[in-house]
Amino acid sequence: MLSVLCAVTLVIPQVIYIVVQVFSLRTTVDAVTEGEIDGRYAAIIFSVLILFYEMIGGLRSVALTDSIQSVVMLIAFVVTPFIILHLYGGFEGTVPEDCDQKFIDDAGNDRGCVAYENPRLLTYPSEDSATSMLSFLLLFISFPLNPHMLQRCYSSNSDEGLRLTATGLLSVCFLAMVPGILLGMVKAAVDPDVPGSTFGVVMSRLLERG
Repeated sequence: MLSVLCAVTLVIPQVIYIVVQVFSLRTTVDAVTEGEIDGRYAAIIFSVLILFYEMIGGLRSVALTDSIQSVVMLIAFVVTPFIILHLYGGFEGTVPEDCDQKFIDDAGNDRGCVAYENPRLLTYPSEDSATSMLSFLLLFISFPLNPHMLQRCYSSNSDEGLRLTATGLLSVCFLAMVPGILLGMVKAAVDPDVPGSTFGVVMSRLLERG
């Protein structure tokens, strides 16, 4: 009975996590391709392929693909701020009034800067907003306790590997924050009215600019 209970407590959060990832994949495909590819079908196809490969290769294939993905993601986390800085001027180029991305629309309104598009983001947060943000940040502390993270940790071949993996999972979240905030600021400044995920919309703009 205890084994069944442990399995259920691991599977239920995993199902929720997988559903969120599939939905995220769908919105990203829709945004990057600007609707030319239906994200629903893309998400289904990718899900079937992933399930097929994992059934064939087992946990060893998961470990191998995780290693490759980790290298790609770490490179992206490091490179993205420099790309945003070069193309959009970073925070200075997208956030304050009269930023580098400023333009005047057909109605004569100032656009292209967060200060014009969403000035609420630059005001001192209220107590409720600060509490909500603190709660959001504190969630990262529990990130290594996600079931899929625990499974990867316990597949380590030594106690030292387990310790390094657990420590790395806790700290790498903060490495991902800076690129995420930069992408959010670019979306808020350049394409505030464009529907879709921030990542997908900004990646689409980067592809257009070459």
